[in-house]
Amino acid sequence: MFTVASTQLSARANVTASTSKISASSRVATASPKVSTTTISKVLEGKVVSRANDKTAIVLIERKVPHPRFIKRINKSKRFAVHDEENESNVGDIVEIKMCVPKSKTKKFELKAITKKAAA
Repeated sequence: MFTVASTQLSARANVTASTSKISASSRVATASPKVSTTTISKVLEGKVVSRANDKTAIVLIERKVPHPRFIKRINKSKRFAVHDEENESNVGDIVEIKMCVPKSKTKKFELKAITKKAAA
């Protein structure tokens, strides 16, 4: 019985050694895929609701999503702090914003274009 157990252990060791050789050779053979350096920037459209701070606008983004249970479409909204370098947007304007490198703790978007000016 002792010999059977030792032969089983040696057989397992051989199998483990052969699989480790295979996996090591397969690791060398496979090349890593090239990583793209281009980034996709997220562009959103919303309405300016606040201009309290300098070079900052608060933009409200609204979207319609189906209710998970009742399927009726409901409105969801989110407010984003947007970097506006020239202070060109006013409350009520419809603007396009795009994702950028964080400018501060809350500002992760910057103003791309003013789609529609508010009636003055």
